[in-house]
Amino acid sequence: MALVMYDLDGTLVETAEELAYAVNMTLNQHNHQEVAVSQVKAWIGHGTEWLMKQAWPDKTVTATPWVWNVIMEEFNYHYGEVVGTKSKLYQHVLETLTAIKKLGIKQAVITNKEQPFANRVLEGSGIESFFDLVVSGNTLSVKKPDAEVIHHCLGILSEKAETSLFVGDSAIDIATAKNAKITCWAVPYGYNGGKDIRLSNPDKLIDNLSSVPSFFNAFNQVLT
Repeated sequence: MALVMYDLDGTLVETAEELAYAVNMTLNQHNHQEVAVSQVKAWIGHGTEWLMKQAWPDKTVTATPWVWNVIMEEFNYHYGEVVGTKSKLYQHVLETLTAIKKLGIKQAVITNKEQPFANRVLEGSGIESFFDLVVSGNTLSVKKPDAEVIHHCLGILSEKAETSLFVGDSAIDIATAKNAKITCWAVPYGYNGGKDIRLSNPDKLIDNLSSVPSFFNAFNQVLT
Protein backbone atom coordinates (compact mmCIF):
# COMPACT_ATOMS: atom_id res chain seq x y z
CA MET A 1 0.00 0.00 0.00
CA ALA A 2 1.05 3.66 -0.05
CA LEU A 3 0.11 7.03 1.40
CA VAL A 4 -0.03 10.70 0.45
CA MET A 5 -0.18 13.29 3.23
CA TYR A 6 -1.14 16.86 2.40
CA ASP A 7 -0.98 20.16 4.18
CA LEU A 8 -4.36 21.92 4.15
CA ASP A 9 -4.19 25.73 4.00
CA GLY A 10 -2.22 26.87 0.97
CA THR A 11 -1.79 23.37 -0.48
CA LEU A 12 -5.28 21.97 -0.95
CA VAL A 13 -7.42 24.99 -0.15
CA GLU A 14 -7.18 28.78 -0.35
CA THR A 15 -8.41 29.95 3.08
CA ALA A 16 -6.83 33.38 3.57
CA GLU A 17 -10.01 35.37 2.90
CA GLU A 18 -12.05 33.78 5.66
CA LEU A 19 -9.14 33.88 8.11
CA ALA A 20 -8.68 37.57 7.39
CA TYR A 21 -12.38 38.13 8.02
CA ALA A 22 -12.16 36.55 11.48
CA VAL A 23 -8.97 38.42 12.35
CA ASN A 24 -10.39 41.78 11.32
CA MET A 25 -13.73 41.26 13.03
CA THR A 26 -11.82 40.55 16.24
CA LEU A 27 -9.60 43.59 15.80
CA ASN A 28 -12.66 45.75 15.12
CA GLN A 29 -14.19 44.71 18.42
CA HIS A 30 -11.25 46.37 20.16
CA ASN A 31 -11.00 49.38 17.86
CA HIS A 32 -7.76 48.20 16.29
CA GLN A 33 -6.83 48.80 12.66
CA GLU A 34 -7.61 46.00 10.23
CA VAL A 35 -4.88 44.04 8.49
CA ALA A 36 -4.65 43.18 4.80
CA VAL A 37 -5.33 39.74 3.39
CA SER A 38 -1.74 39.74 2.12
CA GLN A 39 -0.50 40.09 5.70
CA VAL A 40 -2.71 37.23 6.85
CA LYS A 41 -1.30 35.03 4.08
CA ALA A 42 2.19 35.64 5.48
CA TRP A 43 1.06 34.46 8.94
CA ILE A 44 -0.76 31.26 7.99
CA GLY A 45 0.83 27.96 8.94
CA HIS A 46 1.29 27.89 12.71
CA GLY A 47 -2.36 27.67 13.76
CA THR A 48 -5.01 30.32 14.39
CA GLU A 49 -3.73 31.49 17.77
CA TRP A 50 -0.26 32.24 16.42
CA LEU A 51 -1.84 34.01 13.45
CA MET A 52 -4.01 36.18 15.69
CA LYS A 53 -1.01 37.08 17.83
CA GLN A 54 0.82 38.39 14.77
CA ALA A 55 -2.12 40.64 13.94
CA TRP A 56 -2.60 41.95 17.46
CA PRO A 57 -0.86 45.35 17.87
CA ASP A 58 -0.32 45.26 21.65
CA LYS A 59 2.10 42.45 22.47
CA THR A 60 1.65 42.94 26.21
CA VAL A 61 -1.90 41.69 25.75
CA THR A 62 -0.79 38.57 23.89
CA ALA A 63 1.46 37.74 26.85
CA THR A 64 -1.41 37.92 29.35
CA PRO A 65 -3.07 34.46 29.27
CA TRP A 66 -6.48 35.26 30.76
CA VAL A 67 -6.96 38.32 28.52
CA TRP A 68 -5.72 36.47 25.48
CA ASN A 69 -8.09 33.58 26.11
CA VAL A 70 -11.01 35.99 25.88
CA ILE A 71 -9.70 37.44 22.63
CA MET A 72 -9.29 33.97 21.14
CA GLU A 73 -12.86 33.13 22.14
CA GLU A 74 -13.94 36.15 20.12
CA PHE A 75 -11.79 35.09 17.18
CA ASN A 76 -13.14 31.54 17.31
CA TYR A 77 -16.70 32.87 17.26
CA HIS A 78 -16.02 35.01 14.18
CA TYR A 79 -14.07 32.28 12.42
CA GLY A 80 -16.84 29.82 13.20
CA GLU A 81 -19.26 32.12 11.36
CA VAL A 82 -17.33 31.94 8.11
CA VAL A 83 -14.95 28.95 8.10
CA GLY A 84 -15.50 26.72 5.09
CA THR A 85 -17.77 29.22 3.34
CA LYS A 86 -15.14 31.18 1.41
CA SER A 87 -12.59 28.37 0.98
CA LYS A 88 -11.59 27.55 -2.59
CA LEU A 89 -9.81 24.47 -3.90
CA TYR A 90 -6.62 25.13 -5.79
CA GLN A 91 -6.37 24.03 -9.41
CA HIS A 92 -6.14 20.25 -10.00
CA VAL A 93 -6.83 19.37 -6.35
CA LEU A 94 -10.14 17.57 -6.91
CA GLU A 95 -8.86 15.66 -9.95
CA THR A 96 -5.74 14.57 -8.09
CA LEU A 97 -7.57 13.41 -4.98
CA THR A 98 -9.92 11.45 -7.20
CA ALA A 99 -7.07 9.84 -9.16
CA ILE A 100 -5.14 8.88 -6.02
CA LYS A 101 -8.26 7.32 -4.48
CA LYS A 102 -8.87 5.28 -7.64
CA LEU A 103 -5.34 3.91 -7.33
CA GLY A 104 -6.17 2.60 -3.87
CA ILE A 105 -3.59 4.84 -2.23
CA LYS A 106 -4.44 6.20 1.20
CA GLN A 107 -4.68 9.97 1.73
CA ALA A 108 -4.39 12.09 4.87
CA VAL A 109 -4.30 15.73 5.90
CA ILE A 110 -1.75 17.06 8.37
CA THR A 111 -2.49 20.63 9.41
CA ASN A 112 -1.78 23.01 12.27
CA LYS A 113 -5.35 24.27 12.02
CA GLU A 114 -7.48 23.21 14.99
CA GLN A 115 -9.69 20.15 14.43
CA PRO A 116 -13.17 21.75 14.30
CA PHE A 117 -11.98 24.35 11.80
CA ALA A 118 -10.03 21.85 9.70
CA ASN A 119 -13.09 19.64 9.41
CA ARG A 120 -15.27 22.58 8.41
CA VAL A 121 -12.83 23.59 5.65
CA LEU A 122 -12.73 20.05 4.28
CA GLU A 123 -16.52 19.73 4.42
CA GLY A 124 -17.09 23.17 2.92
CA SER A 125 -14.73 22.33 0.07
CA GLY A 126 -16.44 19.00 -0.54
CA ILE A 127 -13.31 16.87 -0.15
CA GLU A 128 -13.66 15.37 3.34
CA SER A 129 -14.54 11.91 1.97
CA PHE A 130 -11.16 11.50 0.26
CA PHE A 131 -9.17 11.27 3.49
CA ASP A 132 -8.49 8.28 5.69
CA LEU A 133 -7.18 10.48 8.50
CA VAL A 134 -6.94 14.14 9.50
CA VAL A 135 -4.20 15.12 11.95
CA SER A 136 -5.00 18.64 13.14
CA GLY A 137 -3.25 21.17 15.33
CA ASN A 138 -4.81 19.79 18.50
CA THR A 139 -4.82 16.07 17.68
CA LEU A 140 -1.51 15.60 19.53
CA SER A 141 0.41 17.58 22.13
CA VAL A 142 2.75 18.69 19.32
CA LYS A 143 2.18 20.04 15.83
CA LYS A 144 4.19 20.66 12.66
CA PRO A 145 7.19 20.81 12.30
CA ASP A 146 7.44 18.06 14.93
CA ALA A 147 8.03 14.71 13.21
CA GLU A 148 5.53 13.02 15.52
CA VAL A 149 2.58 14.29 13.44
CA ILE A 150 3.83 12.23 10.49
CA HIS A 151 4.86 9.27 12.64
CA HIS A 152 1.38 9.30 14.17
CA CYS A 153 -0.21 9.29 10.72
CA LEU A 154 1.98 6.43 9.49
CA GLY A 155 1.21 4.43 12.63
CA ILE A 156 -2.55 4.88 12.52
CA LEU A 157 -2.73 4.04 8.82
CA SER A 158 -0.13 1.22 9.02
CA GLU A 159 2.04 2.70 6.30
CA LYS A 160 5.81 3.02 5.78
CA ALA A 161 7.81 6.20 5.25
CA GLU A 162 9.53 4.66 2.21
CA THR A 163 6.29 4.46 0.23
CA SER A 164 4.72 7.67 1.52
CA LEU A 165 4.81 11.26 0.36
CA PHE A 166 4.14 14.58 2.08
CA VAL A 167 2.99 17.55 -0.02
CA GLY A 168 3.02 21.10 1.31
CA ASP A 169 3.50 24.74 0.49
CA SER A 170 5.66 26.11 3.29
CA ALA A 171 9.00 25.87 5.07
CA ILE A 172 7.11 24.38 8.02
CA ASP A 173 5.86 21.52 5.85
CA ILE A 174 9.30 20.78 4.44
CA ALA A 175 10.87 20.89 7.90
CA THR A 176 8.21 18.46 9.15
CA ALA A 177 8.96 15.99 6.37
CA LYS A 178 12.71 16.27 6.82
CA ASN A 179 12.36 15.76 10.57
CA ALA A 180 10.37 12.60 9.87
CA LYS A 181 12.77 11.50 7.11
CA ILE A 182 10.03 11.30 4.50
CA THR A 183 9.95 12.55 0.92
CA CYS A 184 8.47 16.03 0.60
CA TRP A 185 7.20 17.72 -2.55
CA ALA A 186 6.23 21.38 -2.52
CA VAL A 187 3.89 23.59 -4.53
CA PRO A 188 4.99 27.17 -5.32
CA TYR A 189 1.64 28.79 -4.53
CA GLY A 190 0.11 29.02 -1.07
CA TYR A 191 1.45 30.54 2.13
CA ASN A 192 5.17 30.70 2.85
CA GLY A 193 5.53 34.18 4.28
CA GLY A 194 6.35 35.64 0.88
CA LYS A 195 9.51 33.54 0.57
CA ASP A 196 10.46 31.29 -2.33
CA ILE A 197 9.70 27.72 -1.25
CA ARG A 198 12.79 26.50 -3.13
CA LEU A 199 14.94 28.07 -0.41
CA SER A 200 13.70 25.33 1.94
CA ASN A 201 15.00 22.60 -0.37
CA PRO A 202 12.00 20.34 -0.95
CA ASP A 203 12.79 17.03 -2.60
CA LYS A 204 10.83 18.24 -5.60
CA LEU A 205 8.99 21.38 -6.64
CA ILE A 206 5.78 20.71 -8.56
CA ASP A 207 3.55 23.25 -10.31
CA ASN A 208 0.38 21.74 -8.83
CA LEU A 209 -0.94 18.50 -7.37
CA SER A 210 -1.49 16.83 -10.73
CA SER A 211 2.10 15.53 -10.53
CA VAL A 212 1.47 13.60 -7.30
CA PRO A 213 0.41 10.26 -8.88
CA SER A 214 3.78 10.08 -10.66
CA PHE A 215 5.50 9.57 -7.28
CA PHE A 216 4.10 6.06 -7.15
CA ASN A 217 5.55 4.97 -10.50
CA ALA A 218 8.62 3.88 -8.55
CA PHE A 219 6.48 1.43 -6.58
CA ASN A 220 4.98 -0.21 -9.68
CA GLN A 221 1.54 1.29 -9.12
CA VAL A 222 -0.80 0.96 -12.07
CA LEU A 223 -1.89 4.48 -12.90
CA THR A 224 -5.19 5.25 -14.55
